[in-house]
Amino acid sequence: MEAKDIFAIVVAVLMVGSIVGFTAFYNFPDQDTQPNGDGLINQGPVAIDFIADDVNATVHQLLPTIKFQAETTETDVVALSNKIYEIDGIKKVNGGFQQWGSTSLGTGYIYVADISFDADLNSEYIVGELQSKTSLQSIFGFNYALVELPRTIQMKSVDESFNLSREYTFSENISEALLELDAIEGDAINVSVTATFVGADATNLMAFEQANFTSEPVLKTTSLEAEVESLETSLLFEATVPFSLSEAASTLEQDINAIAGVASTKVFFSSPSATLSISSEESLSEASEAELDSFLNDLNAESVSLEAEPFGAFVSFGREIEIPLFLEKKEEVLSKIKELGVSASIEESVSFLSGVAELDSPDSTQSGQAVQDLLSSNFTEPKVGQPGMLALEEIPDPEIGKSHLVSSGEMQAFLRTGHTAGEMVQVEVNYTLVRGVIQSVSAEEKQ
Repeated sequence: MEAKDIFAIVVAVLMVGSIVGFTAFYNFPDQDTQPNGDGLINQGPVAIDFIADDVNATVHQLLPTIKFQAETTETDVVALSNKIYEIDGIKKVNGGFQQWGSTSLGTGYIYVADISFDADLNSEYIVGELQSKTSLQSIFGFNYALVELPRTIQMKSVDESFNLSREYTFSENISEALLELDAIEGDAINVSVTATFVGADATNLMAFEQANFTSEPVLKTTSLEAEVESLETSLLFEATVPFSLSEAASTLEQDINAIAGVASTKVFFSSPSATLSISSEESLSEASEAELDSFLNDLNAESVSLEAEPFGAFVSFGREIEIPLFLEKKEEVLSKIKELGVSASIEESVSFLSGVAELDSPDSTQSGQAVQDLLSSNFTEPKVGQPGMLALEEIPDPEIGKSHLVSSGEMQAFLRTGHTAGEMVQVEVNYTLVRGVIQSVSAEEKQ
């Protein structure tokens, strides 16, 4: 189980703990809790736990405290705390081990802690220091924060047997919250809010991030012209391989290696099953269904499945069937369907072939065309290209009337064969923005 998956469950426990008052594990940092002085049963109003989901909020302030979980082989919690305190800027550590059945280190426990630090530091710095200066591994956590909520929210009772709902209006609509570590002040987020009501008074108010709209990746595509900066000495290729064409794949490496300018080749391919799929928008009569079912089962196939409304079927043969015999069976099925007067399509199962051919030089003019011709004559949907780098400083975004900076000044591209460095090419660019900044970018020249 990944660290994020483990901590998601831990946070779920925190949420339940928050709702039912499990303060031994979860308290907002530096907040003291006082026990009842006399230990007597409270005879006042009943405390009822409420929750509101899908509440839109804004990050008001990040607090210099994180809650995180991590794995470690350390067994002495005091020694681990002392090691954490050695990090410059750490002010307070409150943590301990919790039993956990599935851990990557196989220890059977995880370390969960709150860490407070100097206000001029941030969670990214703290996590980096923990990773480099302690035995903690697979660190994942949340940042304590204050969030601004709507002035009024609709809440429902956690215990569904109460079936209660209430509208709560804040006197000051700021709540404590746990947010993911990439949150920054001003982010638009979605949270769940928990609170305990005793009469009209709300206590233990806490928000938990469900989504961060501002930090969500935005995928964009545009077309532009760019200069070829460099070309790799390799070709990448792929094709679709129906069962009846699969024999040619077994000799493809040898065939490509025989092309002038190719130094070596690696092909990745797994043979498809010998299966025919039949589909139609029409329906079969009861008599036609019985006739076709009998016919298909007489083909000595491994399995046959048939649906009458709408008409569809799968006929699977063993992998040992020879291709000429498979094609004979396919023709027999086509003839029978025509005989029944049904309009249907029949397709073979396919697999996908891919590979890389290393070249003697970046010049792929001849070798690239030869590989393309070889794939086209043996398979369907062939695609051959040459990886390279394009020089690009920025990507124009007509939707917002500005350009996005490409920090490296270049981007990876999949190009048609036969180009040279310095040439201008027209490509389709796919890029991802996070907070308006390019996080990833790639380009492809259309075949």
